[in-house]
Amino acid sequence: MGEVKEVPGITEEELLAQITAICEPKLPIRDDEVMIEQMAKAWGYSRSTTASTLDRQVDEGKLTKRKTLNPETGRECWAYKVVS
Repeated sequence: MGEVKEVPGITEEELLAQITAICEPKLPIRDDEVMIEQMAKAWGYSRSTTASTLDRQVDEGKLTKRKTLNPETGRECWAYKVVS
């Protein structure tokens, strides 16, 4: 494992670009975004109540949400942002 094998007609950079396009890796959370866990802690709500509240605001067009990476865990999560 760890050995890179050459594939005729394609460079390693091209292969990495193709795989990246297929996998669409998530970007880290930005300074203008919050995660469900942050808001649940701030509001004192359960995670599910917080998620429902935030998602309702997304449905009303007040917030946007996207998949991102939690900087503490490295796991995928939702990030919410106020629509400007």
